Amino acid sequence: MDETTPSTNTEEANDRAMMDTLRLRKSLIAGYALLAGQYLIHPVVAQDGGNGGSVGSEICGTPIAETINALAPLTLAVVIFGGGILCYILHAYAGFKKDPQKVKDVKDWRNRAGFTAITAPLVGKFIEIALAATGLGLASCIDIIPMF
Repeated sequence: MDETTPSTNTEEANDRAMMDTLRLRKSLIAGYALLAGQYLIHPVVAQDGGNGGSVGSEICGTPIAETINALAPLTLAVVIFGGGILCYILHAYAGFKKDPQKVKDVKDWRNRAGFTAITAPLVGKFIEIALAATGLGLASCIDIIPMF
């Protein structure tokens, strides 16, 4: 039988925490690099629609474009502020727990909520960049993240 000592469990937990931190840092660096790279993406002349119009621009001004422009920023704001508030509440709640396993579980949920609040704008911007990269006129009339 292989018995683990408390120091081994602590070392494994520390290794897992370090790997999670590295994974988070890599995700954030990739997201910010993508955000900075958006200014390098421009449609080529053939995608601009040489007749004065752009492919896909007929959606601009339609009710679906207005609905997307109204609901996407609202949904994003709810995710950002909701994740931040949930993160704060779970951080305070973890201070009241005595059982180390329950504290760890609450802190895991707290970290997920904080990660969501931080990465939601990056995901929205990625969607905007993907729309712009297609060369369609959708990127000019649909604004998912008005704050960036």
